[in-house]
Formats: sequence, C-alpha cells, structure tokens
Amino acid sequence: DTPEGAKRAWDKALADVDRSSAKPYNMTSSFEVGDVIAHKKFGDGIVNQALGESKVEVLFEDGLKRLVCNWKK
Repeated sequence: DTPEGAKRAWDKALADVDRSSAKPYNMTSSFEVGDVIAHKKFGDGIVNQALGESKVEVLFEDGLKRLVCNWKK
C-alpha cells in the first residue's frame, strides 16, 4: 500500500468519527476494533484489527501500525 493509499483509507475511516472522543494510547490499555486512539507520535488512528490479546493493528494517516495493548507490568 502506498502512503497516498494509506492517507485515503485513513481519511475515509475517520470521516464520520468524533475524534474528540479518541482514547489516549497507553500500552496497558485495552482497545477494540473501531476505537479511535490518540497516539503521541503517530496522531489519531482507528483500531482496524485485534491481533490476539496483546496487540492491535491501527490505521494512522501514514499507514498501518501494530501496537501493544493489555500489557501487564
């Protein structure tokens, strides 16, 4: 997928979403498909897929990223 394709997918995914309700990203938090998150480095994104219990795939403006979640210290 090209950066332009990722940007179009991100624009479409977040078009009808209230981004003011974005959950701040934290490795210890849990997320569900469809959740909007606010990441300090990557910006706003939407959870695209759960990858088991401890990772999610998130669509950001610059593409898909895999993030850790439900991390226990």
